[in-house]
Amino acid sequence: METLKDKLYDKAANYCAKSEHCASEVRAKLQNWQGDEEVDVEAIVDQLYAEHFLSDERYCVAFVRDKFRFNHWGKAKIRAMLLAKRLDSTAIETALDEEIDEEEYLEMLSRLINEKLRTLKADDPQLLPKLYRFVAGRGFDYDSFKKAVRCFDL
Repeated sequence: METLKDKLYDKAANYCAKSEHCASEVRAKLQNWQGDEEVDVEAIVDQLYAEHFLSDERYCVAFVRDKFRFNHWGKAKIRAMLLAKRLDSTAIETALDEEIDEEEYLEMLSRLINEKLRTLKADDPQLLPKLYRFVAGRGFDYDSFKKAVRCFDL
C-alpha cells in the first residue's frame, strides 16, 4: 500500500521532471499538497536531491539564462532573486560567470539604455541619474552602466 509520503514523492518528482525547480519551491508545493497530515518534507527533498531531480547548480544555470535573455535582468537582480530562494552563493556565482558573457551583458545594457532614451527628453538635466535608476532597477551595476553609456553622446 502506497503511503502519503510515497504519493507526495512521486508528485514532487513529476513536478521536478517537467522543469527546473529549487528546493524552496518544492518545499512550498509539498507543504501545500500534504494538507492536514504531517509528512517529513525534508526527507522527500533529500531523496529528490539524491536521485538528481533537484540540483542547485542546474537550477541556477537555468534561472540565470532565462532571466538574462528573456527578462533582461542584470547580475545584481538575478543574484538577489537566487539568494532569496536560499540557494548556495557559490552555485549562483558560477552560473552568473558561465551563462553571462561580459560583451553580451554590455550589449544588453546598451539596448536597454537606448530604449529608455527614447522616452526621455535629451535636454533633461537629470538624464543620467534617470537612466541609472532605470538600469539599477533592472539589476545592472554602476561600473557596467558607465561602460555602456560611453557609447552614447550624453
